Amino acid sequence: MQFESNPAGKCALGLALAALRGQAGPGRGYFPVGEADLRPALYAPASSFPDFAAAALTALFPGELDPFLAERLAAAAFSLPPAAFPYGEELLLLDFAGGPSGSTADYGAALLAALLAEEGPGTERLLLSLAPRAEAGGAEAAEAAALAEALAARSGKAGGFAHRLVILRPRGSKLRGIEPSRLASAGGPVLLLDLEASREEAAALVGAAAGAELAGRPVTAAGAANPARFAARIVLHAAAFSLASRGSAGEILHAFPPGDGFGLAAALWGWRLGLPESGLLLAEPRGGSAGPGRGSELVERFGAENPGALRALVRGQAVDREEAAAAAAALAAAGGPELDAGSALALAAAERALEAGLRGQARLVVGREALPSWDAGAASAEPLPEPPADASIAPGLEELERALAGLLGGPAPDTRARKP
Repeated sequence: MQFESNPAGKCALGLALAALRGQAGPGRGYFPVGEADLRPALYAPASSFPDFAAAALTALFPGELDPFLAERLAAAAFSLPPAAFPYGEELLLLDFAGGPSGSTADYGAALLAALLAEEGPGTERLLLSLAPRAEAGGAEAAEAAALAEALAARSGKAGGFAHRLVILRPRGSKLRGIEPSRLASAGGPVLLLDLEASREEAAALVGAAAGAELAGRPVTAAGAANPARFAARIVLHAAAFSLASRGSAGEILHAFPPGDGFGLAAALWGWRLGLPESGLLLAEPRGGSAGPGRGSELVERFGAENPGALRALVRGQAVDREEAAAAAAALAAAGGPELDAGSALALAAAERALEAGLRGQARLVVGREALPSWDAGAASAEPLPEPPADASIAPGLEELERALAGLLGGPAPDTRARKP
């Protein structure tokens, strides 16, 4: 499998090169192309979670990742297996929120950091990301914290790992959950820039900077669409299918929270690459927005390349927020983990699907995507204050580079070399 930029016509890149550039911007992201076969990893003898991840990575990128490199990446990014909680005969709850940030974003952030470490010593790369939307909850709210923790874990190791995470905080964004020791003001790898711009303008700025150099440092777009982070979601989904299929001769389906387009797209590509999954459920809260949300471009691209597959595989399941809260409470009472709001909706959707005719025919998988404290408005949602910005800038590459040069040192922007 490789990655191709959109619009098509550009050459396809391997995982490392595509991940080092990141996301090419709104409407110009990277999409998986080519063939791979996940079945060798899926049907291998039972092994540890890192071993399964290494086999899956090798299967996804057979021409690029040799078994030794895949093992190093897997050991760095997939050392923590998801705890499994069988909930009755037909539901399996997998906990992906046991990592440093308490969210599924930890796996993709760690894989990206591990790939950066393979780049070799001496490079100081800038990872560019947006602060989450103010109303974001679950894994989306935790993404910046996951990146910060992944870089901090690598920064203390030998080998010249000195990359920085630059978080842009546009209007309508809120950054929480960042440990104060991770901030540049305390010697950590995280810089925070307030951006006098909309989220759309901020996303365009990230796209314009990706693959360029700012203040003498190469730039990687590190958001959820980064190919390394997307590849990690495919590996996680393959692992979830493998765990669910053990001891089950029936169909396997996976339920996703509302708006989890990246998770849904990873499952769709997993199916295309050999996972014999029967279907996918996307929870749709009544009275709320429906559809894949973030990552919708990946879902749409899959649909365009596989006519009819979306209709055959993906089923929207409407649920009430009240029944989702009741489902989460019943799970906790049975000894299961407390769920964030999105995962609770996915659980309620899975239970509705069972009652609608799947009972006795299938096993449904639900992932805990994040700790409940990441939910917007949760009582414990503000354990750490929102950090102050290191600088405030207007949107534009020159303004961004000037601020970074002042904060990190390096050449100031040459306005003569920039087109108006």
